[in-house]
Amino acid sequence: MTDRLDRIEAILDRLAAQQAVTQAQVDQNARVMESSTQLIASNARAIEANSNEIAEGFAQMRRELQANLEDVTAMILSSIQDTDRQMRETDERFNTLLAEARADRQRNEQEHQAFREAIQKLLND
Repeated sequence: MTDRLDRIEAILDRLAAQQAVTQAQVDQNARVMESSTQLIASNARAIEANSNEIAEGFAQMRRELQANLEDVTAMILSSIQDTDRQMRETDERFNTLLAEARADRQRNEQEHQAFREAIQKLLND
């Protein structure tokens, strides 16, 4: 029976040794899992932070683009208004010069008519 007890004891010793190795592996796996979990959590926080930064960057770009578009639109409108004002001023100057030229022509025609009449009168006398 001692022989049998010795064999059982040997089997139990091997099982205990295997159990110790298995437990060491389980403990190692648990440490790796904990480390991996922490790394995953850290990566998730970094991704979230980067995502927020990227989103804020896009929002800032949109705001700047909107402001630039508003500036360009204002410049274009101002240019159009200046051009319209310049065209009105040019039209007014042209119309003034045209009216003056017509008045000068009318005066010249009247003076010429008076001159012709004076010459005709001199020739008739």
